[in-house]
Parts: sequence; structure tokens; C-alpha cells
Amino acid sequence: MTCQWNRWKNQNPTNTIKFIDVPKDRPKYVTYGQFVCTVQPEKVKKNCTQFTVGGDRINYPDEVVTPTADILVTKILFNSVVSIKGAKFMTLDISNFYLMTLVKWTEYIWIKLADIPQEVIDEYKLWDKATPDGSIHIVANKGMYGLPQAGLLANELLKKRLNKKGYK
Repeated sequence: MTCQWNRWKNQNPTNTIKFIDVPKDRPKYVTYGQFVCTVQPEKVKKNCTQFTVGGDRINYPDEVVTPTADILVTKILFNSVVSIKGAKFMTLDISNFYLMTLVKWTEYIWIKLADIPQEVIDEYKLWDKATPDGSIHIVANKGMYGLPQAGLLANELLKKRLNKKGYK
């Protein structure tokens, strides 16, 4: 995990999260954060560590459903590809497109200082912001793993960008 923090620290800052004092405006709507480590031997990046927000405890005031293509549209698309001799088909995976998308409603997260490397605690002076039980609070300003609204916000952003280029 320290390796992941070092790599994150040395990249250009994204301002996705910010360490804060205990939130005053929505103290009962604080969710948990956790590190998720996975080993994916079939991928180029075999070892992956992600900080994930506890989306099951978020009380988001708006709709969070991301619109998708109807099954009939999908069947027509695939049928047309397999029915045309020599047809070519390509898809793109933009699954991480929602990361760092601006959010309309910031979310508050807590995590135990024991889960954060000492060098990060020292650099950001987290002991000064810690609660008596050793937790630290974070505000999420941009889309990240676990936010239920991140997919919808990214979909809206993608539509806006594609519409500018003439796609519908």
C-alpha cells in the first residue's frame, strides 16, 4: 500500500479528495472509506489498490441511474454486424471515465489513521485533524470508486462532449 501512496503522491494532484476537520454541515451523512486490493493476472496492471467510498451508506438527493441502451437496440446492432459479410465491429471500454468527474454534491468519508501510511499522516499533518478515536475525515470533490452518482455524472459529461462533436 505504501507503494501506491508514493505513486499517488508524486503524480499531478487531482484534488479529488481533501483531508478535513469533522464536517459541520452534514455530520450524519459521513460514509466509510476502504482500500480494496486485487490481483488480476490477466491484466497488464496485475496488482491494483484502490480507495473506495462506501456507496451503500450515501444519501444522494437526486437520481443515480445511468441510462443504457435498450436490449432491442443492442440486438439490432449485433445482428447488423454479423449479417454483413466482412463487417468490422469495435467497442471501447471507458469504465474509468467517471473518475475525477466533478460532483454536484460533495460526499464525506471517514477512515482510520491506522490504515494510512505514516509518511502521508506526517505530510498532511493528519493528527491535527483526527478525531479522538483516531479517524480522519475526507471530502470527495470528484468522482471516485463507490460513489453511486459517479456513473450518471460521467454519462452526462460524455453526452455533452460527444454532442459538441455532432454525435447523438
